[in-house]
Amino acid sequence: MYQPLTHLPSILRPLGLGLFIALLLLYLAALIFTSIWSRIHTGLWAYVAFGDGRYFVFQYLPTLLGMILLLWLFEIEIALYRIAPFIALSSESPTSRSHGTRLPIYPSGFVLPTFAHFAAGQPAVGTFLFISWLSIFTIPLLATSFNVYQTSGGWTWLATQGVIWVVIALYILLLLSTCWVAFYLWRRHTGLKWDPQSLADLLVLLERSNLLDAYASFYDYVNPADFHYQVEIRGDRLGYFRSSQRPNDVFHTIGAPNQAARSFSLEGGHLVEKTNPHAANPNLDPESGRPYSHATLKSLLNAHRWSRVSTAESEYVEDYLPWFLYPTFTIFWATTALVLLIAFLVVSYLPATAIHSGFLPELPVPVNNGGFSSDNFLYSFIPSFLGLLCLLFWYSIDLSLRRLQPFAALSQPNGVLAEHSLLLSYVSDGVMLVPLRAAFNGHFRLAMVSFTTLIASTLPILAGGVFWAQFYVPQQRVRISGQMPAFYALTVFLCIYALSYFLLPLTNKQAHRYSVPGTMPNGSVNRARSLIDIIGLTHQSRLLSDVAFHDPDGKTQLVTRLLAAPGNERLSHMSERKEAGRPPLGGSKTSLADSIRGLGGARQAAVSHSAGVFETPRFGVGTYLGRDGREYLGIDRINRHEGGLRVREL
Repeated sequence: MYQPLTHLPSILRPLGLGLFIALLLLYLAALIFTSIWSRIHTGLWAYVAFGDGRYFVFQYLPTLLGMILLLWLFEIEIALYRIAPFIALSSESPTSRSHGTRLPIYPSGFVLPTFAHFAAGQPAVGTFLFISWLSIFTIPLLATSFNVYQTSGGWTWLATQGVIWVVIALYILLLLSTCWVAFYLWRRHTGLKWDPQSLADLLVLLERSNLLDAYASFYDYVNPADFHYQVEIRGDRLGYFRSSQRPNDVFHTIGAPNQAARSFSLEGGHLVEKTNPHAANPNLDPESGRPYSHATLKSLLNAHRWSRVSTAESEYVEDYLPWFLYPTFTIFWATTALVLLIAFLVVSYLPATAIHSGFLPELPVPVNNGGFSSDNFLYSFIPSFLGLLCLLFWYSIDLSLRRLQPFAALSQPNGVLAEHSLLLSYVSDGVMLVPLRAAFNGHFRLAMVSFTTLIASTLPILAGGVFWAQFYVPQQRVRISGQMPAFYALTVFLCIYALSYFLLPLTNKQAHRYSVPGTMPNGSVNRARSLIDIIGLTHQSRLLSDVAFHDPDGKTQLVTRLLAAPGNERLSHMSERKEAGRPPLGGSKTSLADSIRGLGGARQAAVSHSAGVFETPRFGVGTYLGRDGREYLGIDRINRHEGGLRVREL
């Protein structure tokens, strides 16, 4: 009996989505109740004073609750991105499977919507992601959903009818799309044994694949439609397979049925894979048809000032980095943020323009019986929307650095241990947890960047409620006033946010550390966001022959192996241990939580078990000698006796 391939991240399981739906229903019911009650009774609660507890309830609390929902929604989206490619690969639809390896595993951000999942035959996922993008507008709308109105009995709080019903409509759409996704995922065949949160998890799925060269040659296709056609013809899928040579050996991988399996031989005491240079594309030259080959490197002389790769001939290739993390842009972001911060402080606290003195609204002030006032709407919606943009832009930076942190770690000259590279799972860890785990791992830049994301999430909340129309008796005029305690907090958080741009890579050397190596033969770049990209970085790496990735029973066993396994090739390593009279390395009972917190106990136990014969493996990114004896760019283990890996020069 084999393990069912139906694993889902906890946040996408019925309980996880059920809790989100329940919270969304409660909030939706509260908004509908307040809107109807306010309409019938022309008010909700008597207005007492500017900045009191009731002011907090109506001006800050709705946006605060909306932000909690939004951050939770972001985590659901990240989890959906992560598993959608595998659902496509395990689908019964050839069209869906042909798109699976190209779907992004990680989101690039939430500023713009994405529609890639519709083409992959996943309308439930695509619709949910689009409605989730629309839901970001609930934050500035919630900041303007309540106002004060004068009745015969005095001043009273009431709901702004037009605005609050737009929020209700958006939340209803989100509720329906979430229910659709929950139904779509219910007992869905995902093709997964566990949640693929790290590079190591992805390597397990590729370890026995017979499609590595085929997928690594994707960027040789001029028309992606040709690639999709080849995938549909082969019937590529994710699931359980067995080979004709060993029918009792059932393994889990991405493969094509009725296609030749990878074969190996021992030459000179070392494991060598037998390769067919025409396997990926029979129309390609055997040498040029292999992405990242030594010949390909020689042809890529498009030098970039911060993208040097150390090879035997000191050649140059262009690495990938998100455009907004290029040093030119990061310096511009930091300079602009500093200038705007200084301007904000001068305007806000200079005696002539100080916020505490108020300023003229220059707009009609009266509030109608529906609760709408143009001045309060403008001075709540616009500041909150600007704060939301600050959060969304910074979230894109945060997600990119989380995704690229393993490559930054792998770029160290002497390599890095698995727990600081291949096992990192920052993108899926959650915004509340990343700062702690990054700090624990010594990735302090990322820890501070992710902490700034939490700071940025307060900006639309504070900015949406800090300004308010007040009647000044001495001047006998209505002026826009700032609720000063909140404004002081907003100032502090804005200072932290603006200065955090100086945490970004500001030099060529810093930027290069976070880049993904490898320009494709057709000029495209490897963004390390899809399975095809990961295959391109590892398809000839000897990591795919390591015992650590060979059919682990679960994530805990994989972690334990990587912490202490010698990392030798599967066949030669197993034979060496057998000759030495020691049992093969198996799965330790060390929990994944213990591995993340300390890792030392599991490592010491495994090293002791192997009698200290092997050193702890270290990994790097650069130029390595592939299993076919040629040079490639990608990820491999450091200090291999077969030729070793030359880490990128910084």
